[in-house]
Amino acid sequence: MTVGRPGPGIESVRWVRERLLGLGLSEDHLVLSPSRLASRLGEADLEAANYLPEFGPLVQRLQRLLGGGRALSIFITGNRGEEQARAHAALQIALGILPSGRQVAIIDADFLRPGLGGLVADSGAEGVIDLVRFGRSTRSLLLRPVPQGPWLLPAGSFPVDDPVPLSPDSLRSVVYRVSQVCDLALYVGPLPIRSELHPLARVCDHVVYVMQDDSADAAAGLLDSVDQLQQQNAHLAGVVLYTVPEPARFAEPKPAPPAALPPPPPVPEAPFALPPLFTPLRWLVGDGVARDLCLTGRRIDAEESLRIGLVSRVVPTDRLAVEAVEIARQVAEAPQRTLETTKRYLTGNQGFGFEDSFRIEHDDVFDNFLDGAIG
Repeated sequence: MTVGRPGPGIESVRWVRERLLGLGLSEDHLVLSPSRLASRLGEADLEAANYLPEFGPLVQRLQRLLGGGRALSIFITGNRGEEQARAHAALQIALGILPSGRQVAIIDADFLRPGLGGLVADSGAEGVIDLVRFGRSTRSLLLRPVPQGPWLLPAGSFPVDDPVPLSPDSLRSVVYRVSQVCDLALYVGPLPIRSELHPLARVCDHVVYVMQDDSADAAAGLLDSVDQLQQQNAHLAGVVLYTVPEPARFAEPKPAPPAALPPPPPVPEAPFALPPLFTPLRWLVGDGVARDLCLTGRRIDAEESLRIGLVSRVVPTDRLAVEAVEIARQVAEAPQRTLETTKRYLTGNQGFGFEDSFRIEHDDVFDNFLDGAIG
């Protein structure tokens, strides 16, 4: 999709609105001005007093969709590293629906990082994965930290090293089982690194796309993602773009106090010798974050690398060798044949979509590992 580049700040938001309306969305699809998020959600945010009226038109739209009398499932998604924004948007939708007497559940479908952005205090609580793998009942896994608040269903047993550790049929089973106990189920998780549609976007009734970054580049990425979702026949129910509050954006900077000594000259950043490799980074951290890093060339520290999914863990320098040996020990404990097969799946299926990769793995495991045992 070819579009012009938006300007900064409020111009970026207006640019997004105009082009989303041009894609066939209406005003009640759009939530384009809630304030910047707090650093972490918590139990206090589950109180209805924290509901933001900016979500009103989208909530009213979902109320109309619920008017048919059947349960509704919505996949709330966006770029990797923005789980805080998705969890906040899901909570706002839940707080808007609950006063109507509906039963609402927020389900953690971010299988790389448990806890629903802080809404679930115990990040090790059982949840979706246990529902499928261990046959647990749906009602036994639902949590309700605040009376009259939404039900919460964590991701489940960790660690998990697969962005989508459950098959489409398993996810379809989860959606069906949750629909038996809740009127509205909000599944919160990122889009895949690759371009294929997340299985939940196909299984759920509707999709709500959320973005935390309101920069010009991120706004362009949002429009591309929405266009791609529509081309893949996802039923888009809404778009949420978190923005910087206008007084904070345009406030005059306070003059700096006079310095006793002139500051040292800044050390210039080394210019790009070559254009950065965008595609591998986009597969790792998502389109919006990859645009940010590649276009600005800014350096990031270890904590931000962990947050955006560029690395899998961060350890103190004096623990580096110890942690590396421990990881190697854990890998070495696995059967040799299992390791060889797993590495073959990880490297050999990179050019395939989700369905093809899963079919290859399923057939290979059955033929080489299970067929003899069953027969």
